[in-house]
Amino acid sequence: MAQARATARHDLTRTTDRIASGGATGWSWLRAPAQRAVTVPTVKVADEGQRSLFPGWLALGLTGVALAGVRRRRRDGAAGSTTPATTETTSAATSATTTTCDVELIAWTGAAAVVLSLAPRIPGIAAAMHHTPGLAQIRSFWRIGAVAHVVIAILLALGAEALAARWRDRPRRVAAAWVVGALAVIELWPAPQRLAPVPDRADHAALLAWLDRDVAADAPLAVLPGPSSGHVEDFEAEARAMYVGLWHHHPLTGGYSSYFPAEHDALYRDLRGFPSKKATAALRAVGVDHVLADAAWLDGGGRRQRLAGAGWRVAFHDDQLGVDGLVATAAASSGSEVDRDVEDGADPERLPGHR
Repeated sequence: MAQARATARHDLTRTTDRIASGGATGWSWLRAPAQRAVTVPTVKVADEGQRSLFPGWLALGLTGVALAGVRRRRRDGAAGSTTPATTETTSAATSATTTTCDVELIAWTGAAAVVLSLAPRIPGIAAAMHHTPGLAQIRSFWRIGAVAHVVIAILLALGAEALAARWRDRPRRVAAAWVVGALAVIELWPAPQRLAPVPDRADHAALLAWLDRDVAADAPLAVLPGPSSGHVEDFEAEARAMYVGLWHHHPLTGGYSSYFPAEHDALYRDLRGFPSKKATAALRAVGVDHVLADAAWLDGGGRRQRLAGAGWRVAFHDDQLGVDGLVATAAASSGSEVDRDVEDGADPERLPGHR
């Protein structure tokens, strides 16, 4: 209920298309999330924007072994119930029946998880995502897909155990377990991934000193330029700004979240034309008098030449970071000049809230 009140208060809603974008497709379960160190010819690597949940052929194969064993035990248990049995045989049949029920419950849980990963794209279910308790929280295919992967991990372990049981001597069973585990690791081991370096506080010493010296402790900051689209990779700079915010403690107008309030989208639509009087008025309306701007971005498109006319001056510059600290000089009235709301090919329909 608390979440429902918060989402209603800030108009944190998603369109039907946005909800659908959070769902998997049938091909998602046959797409690898990253290039493997060992290429598997029958598996394609997901392109940008594709959902990828493929657990590996070995895992699927062992899961099939486990499910086949369940079917066989149920069939054998049904046949055994019609014939006399000793106490030992009856005890074994009861144990097998209990194990069969447990495995079936686990398997049905996994099947439900797979269906729910597709749910946002199924007509009728998507419309109920915001109104059914729990569905709004599992709307992402990554979340519910993880449940399916946990189920697959349990079933593949049972399948591996069933195969190892064919050998009665312990050394062979242990060797079989190691071989299966090694094959699973080899199949799923990803190729080296590119990692982004974490900001170093020492590199930001001059910026932090300026903020501490010349900017009020509770003054909000705008970090520009903002993301040019709703793609995740365009939020790397936002994530870095949030990380640096752990040191200076100033509230930021931007950032990254699952929800983007309507006010955020409206502000960043106005900021597309920064520096302009319209953008300045939008920032001043939310109490922002200080901006941290990328110096190279300011140098492009004649932005630096328009700073003074839009009511800004450069109060700080850091060559190492390539950042300019801007301070508002006077309120700018919107509408006194023709502002460019969209620059550099940015699509206003691809703002964060439209992702």
